[in-house]
Amino acid sequence: MPKGGVGGRRHRSRAGRALQIRWSTTPTVKVADPAKEFTFETGKPGNEETRWTYRFAPKDGGTELTESFESLRYGAFMKLTAKPEKRAAKLTADIQQTLERIKRAAEGIA
Repeated sequence: MPKGGVGGRRHRSRAGRALQIRWSTTPTVKVADPAKEFTFETGKPGNEETRWTYRFAPKDGGTELTESFESLRYGAFMKLTAKPEKRAAKLTADIQQTLERIKRAAEGIA
């Protein structure tokens, strides 16, 4: 697991009706506590926009993984790409998809 500091680049895209917008961000790792918590923030250092947290807890002989996000700032780029209420709903839906992918990978299911 990475230690605190800058992580690898993260690429995202969002398709609109007439165009597709692509952007990259370099996440900054804030907490890397093996088997307990992994937290990173996206956006420019000192101007972070979103904090993502993964928490791990023992449960029924396995591990329960909880993913959450916190909007720290809603910058001009975000205002152009998604309304705040739509962004929160999309990120919440994306969390479920991410957790399902992690579960399949952890259980060795392709």
